Parts: sequence; structure tokens; C-alpha cells
Amino acid sequence: MDEARRWAEGAHEQYRKAVALAAFEAMSPENQVAFLRYVQTQRAAA
Repeated sequence: MDEARRWAEGAHEQYRKAVALAAFEAMSPENQVAFLRYVQTQRAAA
């Protein structure tokens, strides 16, 4: 995860968005649901 964060810090925002969407679409439906729950929980906690 540390390596991914370092990469994301240096990547152009448009590229980060494209990679994030591609990664999400490549996930199984179950992992998509888990990912969305995680993101929503993190936003609520912020």
C-alpha cells in the first residue's frame, strides 16, 4: 500500500482517476461492494 500511495502522489490527477476506475471495474462484484463500503466509511469518518 505504501508503494501505491507514493505512486499516486506523483501521478497526474487524470491518470489517477483512469487507473482507479480501471481497477474498480476489474474487481469482482463482491470486492466492488466492499470497496465502496470502505470509501463511504472513510468519508463519513473524515
